Amino acid sequence: MKNFVQKGKELSVVLTSAASAGDVLVVGRVVAVAAQSGGIGDTVEAWDDGVYDLAKDGNAYAQGDKVYWDATAKQVTNTANSGANLVAGSAWLAALAGDLTVRVKLIGTVQ
Repeated sequence: MKNFVQKGKELSVVLTSAASAGDVLVVGRVVAVAAQSGGIGDTVEAWDDGVYDLAKDGNAYAQGDKVYWDATAKQVTNTANSGANLVAGSAWLAALAGDLTVRVKLIGTVQ
């Protein structure tokens, strides 16, 4: 097909702040994970699809729960916060309140 560009699972992102591979990046209203590290002005690839272990708040999560990204606290939460937090995806596995991370399936869509 002549107009095919890519599968749409990654974004080329110009960083506005330094990022390490595995960091969550908010690109407009899309939550993605940096595939490599870079500094301000560098272009890195970020994946908006897949399953990742992400830092979380103190809440427990059941498998399949809808999860949001709190860009201020830099962690997953179960609170929509009047639209300030972006839908990140769903809890791929359950996580206890004391766990530091939750396994998240990113949805990769604009909200």
